[in-house]
Amino acid sequence: MSCLNLKRLWGDKYLVQYEENSDVRDPSYYMIPCQHGSIHPWGENELLAVYTGHVKHTKALLREFIVLSETKEKMKVIFPPGAFDEVAGLLLPERRASLVRRG
Repeated sequence: MSCLNLKRLWGDKYLVQYEENSDVRDPSYYMIPCQHGSIHPWGENELLAVYTGHVKHTKALLREFIVLSETKEKMKVIFPPGAFDEVAGLLLPERRASLVRRG
């Protein structure tokens, strides 16, 4: 199955790693860890956001996407790649470390 490659699309800016329990080294198991959850590929043209935190604060914004599940502390939402920056603004992805050359 083909999926969006998180490392190729956003790996220059954000930390992209394999899911914790994955023994398979395939782009479909990539994830972007975030301060408030994580972002995963979801098929060929969509992404999955797993938001952990106070759902009531983001409910209005995330509701414009497809909600898979929701509790008081967790919400799973499918969204298009074009909305990545908007969703990333809520989940706060971990930035990729960069080396600074001095002198």
